[in-house]
Amino acid sequence: NGSTLSREIEQRTLRAFRFLLEMQEPDGEQQTIGAPWPERVLCFGPGYEPDRAGLVALAAVLLERDELKQSTHPSWTVGWLTGLDGIARYQQLNRRAPEGEKVRSYPQSSLVILREGFMDKDFWATVRVIPPSPPQPTAHVHDDTFHVSIAVHKCRIFTDTGSVLTEDARRDYFDSPVAHNVVIIRDADPVPLARGGGEPGGMTILEDERVWIRAGRRAWQRNDRRWWHRRDILFDPATQSIALCDAIDGEGGIDVEVSFHAPANVEIVQRGDLGCIFWKRTGLFRLHPFFPDTFRGFVEKGTNGTMPAVMSRDGLNIDPIQRIRYVAHLTAPAWMIFWMTWDNSSNTPSTEDVKKMFTALGTRSTPARGRRRAVSHD
Repeated sequence: NGSTLSREIEQRTLRAFRFLLEMQEPDGEQQTIGAPWPERVLCFGPGYEPDRAGLVALAAVLLERDELKQSTHPSWTVGWLTGLDGIARYQQLNRRAPEGEKVRSYPQSSLVILREGFMDKDFWATVRVIPPSPPQPTAHVHDDTFHVSIAVHKCRIFTDTGSVLTEDARRDYFDSPVAHNVVIIRDADPVPLARGGGEPGGMTILEDERVWIRAGRRAWQRNDRRWWHRRDILFDPATQSIALCDAIDGEGGIDVEVSFHAPANVEIVQRGDLGCIFWKRTGLFRLHPFFPDTFRGFVEKGTNGTMPAVMSRDGLNIDPIQRIRYVAHLTAPAWMIFWMTWDNSSNTPSTEDVKKMFTALGTRSTPARGRRRAVSHD
């Protein structure tokens, strides 16, 4: 309408749309992260889905920012709101990737985003962590701390299940750890974050080209017994691998379950204790589990109206997905490691090599080489 935006509003708007781009997977889609869904930029009712690409293109025109140009031609939103002049201004912009780190931390959202590549976007992941301050709001009832979502190329591998927008019996499932890619101790109760405390979320250590993220919390309790859960994530673009190390501190025998939720359209061509291969037309993704003792692996497929499931985009229905579950009886303190590779990478280390790698990281406060840095964004 010809109004001039103040510098502060312009910068805040630019940060908001950059975050929207950061949340995009390689195929341009966005996952449901808890109840506030990034894809619902403007929500006018359960059945409404905004033109995300058009909103980003509109921001590129109004803010004159090349990094917000995602495609050669804008969508109908730009033409509708700016006319032929806006379309011409959009086409004059140069298409380039936004400047950014391989890891970006958003403490206010309790999110850490990992990515390698843009436009062609080779790898994308989000990690739900504990914010260093202020404490996580009590309104966030999802027990999804340390949940990891992953997408490689144009294939979503591990997904967030979202949440029911209405109050009904299904909400208990979607708010629980069972519906997230986390560690569960059976016959124990989760400790609320308000009482659990935790290490600073989003702390990152960059060593050469590798990224190391660590976060921990007092997670589980049974009568007078308590267990502390720490998850280390090591991302190495050079070897096309990402590894999770889950450490449980405490005492006594525990029945542990670790889940990974995958979309229904991904074919799992190998399953069981030896791990899984996820196949889609865009490539392969491998998951290799390492346990200190005997464990069992399962693949469960949901059906219409049953779990495991993911909330559909209208927030009213559920769509079936797949769940990979690993279960074991361990004696705390205990550890579990999940090594993941994609494409033609065959660099899968032995159990001892993986243990040594995470032990070496855990015994240092700073890397032997490289630099230590906490990356945080508003």
